[in-house]
Amino acid sequence: MTTVNSKTMIFLLIVLSCMFHNSLSLYEDQIGKFDWKLELVGEVNHVHYDESGKIVVATDKNVLALLNLRNGSIVWRQLLEKGSHEKVQSLQGHFQDVITVQGRGEYVRCWDVASGVMKWETFLPNNPIGSSSIMKIHVAAANKQVLFVEMYPGGGIQAFVYNIREGTLKKSPKAPAPWLTELTSCEFVSHKHLACVEPVTRTVHVILIEEGGYSSSASLTSLGLKSSDITTELKIKPVANQEAVEHPLFVVELGNNGLALLQLQSATVKMVRVFPGVADLSTAWFDGQLYLFVLLPKDENYKVLCLDSSSWTEQQELEGTLNVPSHRGSVKKMIVLPFLRKDKEPSYKLLLTLEDHSLVLVHQHGKVFWSREEALASVLSVEIVDLPLSDTDAKIEQEFELAGADVTTALITRLTTQALQLQTFLLGTLMGLGGKGSFESGTSELIRDKFGLHKVIVLVSASGKVFGIDSLTGTIIWQTFVPDLVPFNEEGQSALPLFVSRTTAHIPFFPQCTVLGKHKRTGQGYIFTFHPITGQTVDQQVLSYKVIQTSILGYVNSEFLRGILLLDDELKVRSFSSFLVERLRDKFFILFVISATLNIYLIDAVTGNIIYSASHKRTRGPVHVVHSENWVVYNYYNEKYRRTEISSIELYEGKMQSNTTAFSSLNPPFPPLVEHQTYIFPSQIDAMAHTLTERGITNKHLIIAMPTGALLELPKAFLDPRRPVHPLPEHREEGLIPYIPELPVPAEGIINYNLTVNHIRGIHTAPSGLESTCLIIAYGLDLFYARVTPSKTFDILKDDFEHFLISAVLSALLLVSYVTKKLAARKALRAAWK
Repeated sequence: MTTVNSKTMIFLLIVLSCMFHNSLSLYEDQIGKFDWKLELVGEVNHVHYDESGKIVVATDKNVLALLNLRNGSIVWRQLLEKGSHEKVQSLQGHFQDVITVQGRGEYVRCWDVASGVMKWETFLPNNPIGSSSIMKIHVAAANKQVLFVEMYPGGGIQAFVYNIREGTLKKSPKAPAPWLTELTSCEFVSHKHLACVEPVTRTVHVILIEEGGYSSSASLTSLGLKSSDITTELKIKPVANQEAVEHPLFVVELGNNGLALLQLQSATVKMVRVFPGVADLSTAWFDGQLYLFVLLPKDENYKVLCLDSSSWTEQQELEGTLNVPSHRGSVKKMIVLPFLRKDKEPSYKLLLTLEDHSLVLVHQHGKVFWSREEALASVLSVEIVDLPLSDTDAKIEQEFELAGADVTTALITRLTTQALQLQTFLLGTLMGLGGKGSFESGTSELIRDKFGLHKVIVLVSASGKVFGIDSLTGTIIWQTFVPDLVPFNEEGQSALPLFVSRTTAHIPFFPQCTVLGKHKRTGQGYIFTFHPITGQTVDQQVLSYKVIQTSILGYVNSEFLRGILLLDDELKVRSFSSFLVERLRDKFFILFVISATLNIYLIDAVTGNIIYSASHKRTRGPVHVVHSENWVVYNYYNEKYRRTEISSIELYEGKMQSNTTAFSSLNPPFPPLVEHQTYIFPSQIDAMAHTLTERGITNKHLIIAMPTGALLELPKAFLDPRRPVHPLPEHREEGLIPYIPELPVPAEGIINYNLTVNHIRGIHTAPSGLESTCLIIAYGLDLFYARVTPSKTFDILKDDFEHFLISAVLSALLLVSYVTKKLAARKALRAAWK
C-alpha cells in the first residue's frame, strides 16, 4: 500500500510540474508588452479642493482618490467597502485632512490628503439612526463634528451632533414635521442649517441644528416666484465654500425652469435671484470675497457668469465660455478652482462632472486640460470585434464574389488586384527602409493584421456610453453617448445586452453591433445600432413594448445579419430582424434556481427533456456559470462548510452509438453519460470565463477573478470530474490527474502578475488568428487586457529565434547542394569517357 501511494504522489508531482512548467509566468521584459491596465475611480459624487491645488474625490464606486491637477492621473486611491448601503454620504476637508462618512454613520474616517493614509476611524455611537428613517449627514471638519438628522415621513425630525474630539453625542428634542413626506427634498446648507422643500405645498423649511434651534417656513410664491415657474420637481441643492459665510446661500432646483438662489438672513429666508435655464452654479473665494459662478447654456456651448455676492453685480473680467462635445452629454455639476495668474490677476479652472460620467478640467476660456472617462468603471457588456481587411486583401476577397462573371471581368479584376499588391509592396519597402514601418502594419490605420491580434474592444457602460478601444494600446478610438439609453435592472443587477449582428467578414457589407436597453423616459425597449469600427450610428429606435428577455440567433439572412429574439412584457415572442425564427442554436441550456438550495437543470433545447439535475443544499450566491462544448462549470458558496466550491459536469455519449443512417423521431437518441464532481476553491470568486480559440484545438483553461484583484488561469484538467482517486494505467495514459478535493492557486498562474484589477464584475474572452492565443479583457472598477496561451505558443516563433543563423545555414546547404551536384555531374562525365 505504501508503494502504491508513493507512485501516486510521484505521478501527481510529475503531472503538476508538466502543467505549470511553461505556463503563463512572464519574463521581466514582457511586462506590459502584450497587456495593459486602465485604473479608474467611477462617477464623481463629492469633491474637495484645497488652496494647495489638491483635488480629492469620492465616487459612486466607493472610491476615495487624490487626482493630479496637471494631468488628471491618480496620485493615490483608497477602495472603501463595496456595499451600496455604505456609500460616501459626506466629504469635507480641513487643511491637510479630509473626513468621510459612509452609510448611516457606520464609518467616520479621517484621511491625510498628501499620502492617502487613514489617520483615525470611528463610528456614530449608540446607533441612533433607525433603519426606517431618512437620514442626512454633514461633516463640519473645522469643528470636528458630524451632524446628522433622522427624518420620519409624516412624523418628526430629530437632530444629532457628534463631537469627534470628545466622543460625545448630543441630540435635540424630536420636532414635529407634518409636512415631511417621501417626496420632500432635504439637504444641509451649512454646518448648522438643514433646508427642506416640500413639492406639494411648494414651501421651504429651514431648521437650525443646535440646542434651542429655530425653524422657519416660507412659500416659494411669497418669496417672489411665479406659480408658472414652480414645478413639482423641486430639490434643495447646497452651495459649496460657505464655511465662513454668516448668511449661507442655497438653491432650489425648479426642474426645467432653472434655479432659485435663496439666502438665510437671521431666522428668515429671502430670495436673491432666479436663474432660468441655468445648468449649475457654484462659488469661489477671491481675496476674502465670495463670488457666485453661474453656468448658462448658450446655443451649443456654455457661458459662465460671475457675480459678486456683496452687490450681486456681474464681473465681466471673470466671465468664461465652454464647449462641451455632444458625446459627453450635459453638465451635471461644476466646481470652481480659483487661482492667481502670473500678473496676480484672479482666474479659475472649472472641474465638470458630465452626464456620461466623465470628469473634465477646463480653463476659464474653454481650454481643456484633461478628461477622465469614468464611464469605463461601470461597463456592463463587452465584445471584441475583428478589424476590417486592408484594401489589398479586400480586393482578393471580392474575387470570390465574381462567381457569375465572365472571363474578361475576372481577368481585369485579377490584374487590378495584383497591381495594387505591387504598389503596396513597393510603398511598404520604401517606408520600411525609411524607418517608418510597414505600410499596412495596422499601427497607423485600423486594418486587420496577419495574426488577428489587433482588434477593437466595444464596451457599453451603465451611463449609456459606448466605447471603441484599441486592443493593442488601450486607447479610445471612438466614443458615443446615447442619453436616452438606460440599463435593464432586476434584483439590483443592471444589464445592457450587446450583440454583434454582423462581423467584418462579409465584404462589402459593413459590420454592425446592436445594444438593447430601456428608454429613459417611457421605459419601453430601446435599440441602438452602430458601426463597431468607426462608432457611427446606424439606427436607433424606441420599441412599442417593454422587453423582459432577449437573445441573438445563430443564423443570418441574405445580408448576413443575425436576428435578435425579444420577449415582451405580455410574453409575446418578437423578432428584430428580416427573417423568421426557425431553429435554436444550442443543444441544451442551463436553468439555475437559487434559494437556500441551489438546483441545476440541464434541459434539451429541442425536446425539452431534463437531461440531468442536481441539488446543493445550504448554499448561497453569487453563482457564476461557464458552459462550453460538452461541459458545465459553476461555483457557489457552501454555508455548511463555509467555503467556495466549484462543480464540474461533463456529458459523454452512451456506451451504445445511435443509428445515424436510419433516423426516426420515434426513436430518441440514447441519454448521455453524466459525470459530476465538486472541488474546493480556496477563495471567493467574482467572475469566471473560459478560453476561446479559433479552431478549438487548444486546451481549455478557466479564467477566475478573485476578490484580491488576481486573475487566475486554471487548466480545465483540474476540474475534470473523472479524476481518479487511485490512478490506473489507462488513466495515466489519458493524462488524468489524481483526485484531490482542493484546487491549486499557483502564483505562476496569475496572468495579471502584480497588476491588481479591482472589483472585477465580468471577463470576456475572444479568439485570435493564432490557434494558440486567446484574448481576454476583465472589467470592473479597472480594465485589464491580456493574451493567454493555454497550450503554449506552439504556432509562434520565439522572440530570440535565430533568424540570421537559420538563414545562413539554409543558404550554406543550398550552396553545398549546388556545388555537390556540379561535382557529381563532372565525376559522372569523366567516368563515362573511360
